[in-house]
Amino acid sequence: MQQDAKRFTISIAMATYNGARFLPEQLASFVAQERLPDELVVCDDGSTDATMEILHAFAATAPFTVRVERNETNIGYVRNFEKALSLCTGDLIFLSDQDDVWLSSKLLRVEAEFVANPTVMLVANDMIITDAALKHSNVTQLGNIRASGIGDERFAFGCSMGIRKDFLTLLFPLPAEHFSHDGWIADACRSLGVQEILEEPLQLYRRHGDNGSNSFLSDPKKVTAWTMISKLDVRSPVDGWNGQLTMISVKRNWVRVKQSQLEGLGLGDQARRLLLDLDFHEQVISDRIEMWRTPRLRRIPRVIKFFAAGRYRRFSGWKSAVKGMIRP
Repeated sequence: MQQDAKRFTISIAMATYNGARFLPEQLASFVAQERLPDELVVCDDGSTDATMEILHAFAATAPFTVRVERNETNIGYVRNFEKALSLCTGDLIFLSDQDDVWLSSKLLRVEAEFVANPTVMLVANDMIITDAALKHSNVTQLGNIRASGIGDERFAFGCSMGIRKDFLTLLFPLPAEHFSHDGWIADACRSLGVQEILEEPLQLYRRHGDNGSNSFLSDPKKVTAWTMISKLDVRSPVDGWNGQLTMISVKRNWVRVKQSQLEGLGLGDQARRLLLDLDFHEQVISDRIEMWRTPRLRRIPRVIKFFAAGRYRRFSGWKSAVKGMIRP
């Protein structure tokens, strides 16, 4: 890809663990890119299968730099991804799982989006969901999320992300006790308004039963209204809400610590608005906890009023309202 002022350098950060079954196909898709990466950084978390042999053989013939690191002890997938990301040197860094297949236009298309939108820090692309053999019915991850009515905020899949290194460095260290690596990256970028989601699928998202995440929204079958009704959870939500309050506190502290660096990236106004938004969100969750503790019959009018005021938009919309009325 040609640029008048500057050509971005591109790194791919991959975390592996016992990935020999599908790894060769993903590596081959890197070589097949219309725009080759400048480097691939792989951190292995102590694989006991042929993963390391596959990686070293690939590194010997790849048409770009390949760096393979092996952890002395298993550090878990979040810290393993954090290590891989921290070792990347590219201007743009793409996260990769070990079991997907990228379409040949992925790097070229996403790089073009970064060129066209200098204020965007994170670009995520849609994905075609497949089975283990890569068979599919053109059901996409973004399509399932939108069909669920939950909203694009649930689109937080690291394997679909490309991020500017200048912004990524502000996200370290990753708060692994409270967020997944991709959840933290997506949440920070979305909250500051610097995330863009491409609606075009640029990879095959393989679901084989041993994936690190197994949400029903990632099922190769299309999500329907009945799917969502069948998944309504009427158990006590308080633990989940308290977890959200903790995450709000973590994010607030991060904004305050990084505020000067965010100013340097031209994101000072967004950071200040985010702090106000976090305060409001915290109050909404606290109100929901207090409302849930109200007997059901007295709760229903309050839920309706809460919904009419638009305060469920931050959650799952009407589904949250329904759960608020029927929970014991």
